[in-house]
Amino acid sequence: DASGADVPWPYQVSPANMGLADVTSAPGPHEQYHAFELSSSGALALDAQASGFGNGALAVRMRNTGGDSLAFDLPAGSLFVAPAGNGCRMQPLITRQAVRVELGAEEEKELMLDAYCGDSGARVPRGTMSLSPYSVSDDCLSSQAVVWRWSAPFQPKSERQFAASEDFRTLEESFGMSRQEAQELFGELAELIARGTSDREHQEVALQLQLEKARDQAAAVPCVQTQRSPRTNISDSSGGRSGSMSFGGGSSSGGGGGCSW
Repeated sequence: DASGADVPWPYQVSPANMGLADVTSAPGPHEQYHAFELSSSGALALDAQASGFGNGALAVRMRNTGGDSLAFDLPAGSLFVAPAGNGCRMQPLITRQAVRVELGAEEEKELMLDAYCGDSGARVPRGTMSLSPYSVSDDCLSSQAVVWRWSAPFQPKSERQFAASEDFRTLEESFGMSRQEAQELFGELAELIARGTSDREHQEVALQLQLEKARDQAAAVPCVQTQRSPRTNISDSSGGRSGSMSFGGGSSSGGGGGCSW
């Protein structure tokens, strides 16, 4: 997170494969105007507290720690993630509107932000949240239903107990979604989650087969060299070494629980 602490990634897919914008991936002048970068540098003290999801559910307190004024952005779609240690799968929050903040020297402000739920099957967050450097595309922010359709392929299979999708009151009051509409949506989401899980499993099997094939090919190279040596009578000063083969970026589409930033 912005303070340098490891925070578990809440999805089963790495951020790079989710179409998220990353403020840290394209260094430039814009960085100094983003809340995450200012918080990382120590110029901004930021504390976020969740009281569920929906209207005014995310309280963000910000304090300018320096002697000069600050002006910065918190884009729509900013992703806030629950810290590790609660033992539960906790939903991330995604801000609904873009915010421009101006703080005088050592000034402090608190914003009450509307937030979408970022995981229909996870528990509703109540407590500290960490600002990530990632934000969801504006195309996915028109409604809670659209956000869930975007997140479903990246989610683990739903627990449903105490899940955000069971909070029908918030869905109706904050997003105008009736109970019947919500239940119809959950059937659609279940299919998307199952399809995403199946796709990841197939990708993992394919990757494992590729690794096994590469190991078999690497192991066969010394045997070929040994068989050819008597016939050609060529001395191999390298001792018949086959060379090593490495595979970088081993975790790409799965194992989101082991990913942090």
